[in-house]
Amino acid sequence: MRVLVTGGAGFLGQHVCRLLGEGGHEAVSLDLKPSLAASLSIEGSVLDEASFEAAGKVDAVIHAAALTHLWRRDVRDFRRVNLGGTVQAARHAARHDARFVYVSSYTVHGGKGLPPVVAEDDLPRPGTLFGPYAQSKRAAETALRELLPKAVVVRPSALIGPGGGAETPPMRMLGAIARGELPGTMKGRIDVADVRDVAAGVVSALLKGGEARDYLLTGHDLTLAAFSQKVAKAAGQKPPKILAPPAAALMAAHVEELIGKLTGREPQAVTAGVRMAALSSCFSPARAEAELGYRRRPLGESITDALASLGHSAEA
Repeated sequence: MRVLVTGGAGFLGQHVCRLLGEGGHEAVSLDLKPSLAASLSIEGSVLDEASFEAAGKVDAVIHAAALTHLWRRDVRDFRRVNLGGTVQAARHAARHDARFVYVSSYTVHGGKGLPPVVAEDDLPRPGTLFGPYAQSKRAAETALRELLPKAVVVRPSALIGPGGGAETPPMRMLGAIARGELPGTMKGRIDVADVRDVAAGVVSALLKGGEARDYLLTGHDLTLAAFSQKVAKAAGQKPPKILAPPAAALMAAHVEELIGKLTGREPQAVTAGVRMAALSSCFSPARAEAELGYRRRPLGESITDALASLGHSAEA
């Protein structure tokens, strides 16, 4: 099968391309930078129809390209890329009658009125979603369902692991803890998934996912303090000492975003991320485990490999 992978040079996309190749498929990457894991690498934008045409006839499309940070100085960038790129990818798939897998995000579940254990159908009203990133991903899902009703959607959580990704928010946090540069964290939670497990889940969604089916590809749910302690211990560092309440963290994030708006410097903490971390709910991958064979490796293995990827040797 010939599979177009948008974002094929990215943190997740390169693992997806590698797994496709190992499975005997031809992975064609479309990204702003070249992909070493793909059979064919096209440098271009998902907003440019000509970039898609350069890929030619494909049997399937995995749309993983996106603006993945939770903050942009111009919030319109989120809809322009995350919604606009999805529409372009879906139209290309429709022209070739190709199967389609969209890599969305578990943040589309981040809003008010959630149950203690969140499943795929537990979606808050769009107006209550936390921030423009989640809103753009939800808008992309809605547009996709109109263009390709049978498309499969996967929703990963925060990704860590080997193979790049140093600039993604979860990996930046992990690196700061490993260097002893994170003085504190907030009283909240994080769901951390290994990028290799999620890549395998994406490929399984392509090969085995049900039509018009959504899948949460989440990992390990734990407190931010517990995650910080695990990373610090693995890196031979002392864990962050400060544990801020959500209200204080939210206030600090508001200030950082204001400074970022004025200076263009990305905040270390953003309001959408704080609100997501303050949720008491956890996100269940039970459907993906049952239907796709999705599996989650031990968190310690993911932390160790992520540290090695960032140039930090884990403590024995």
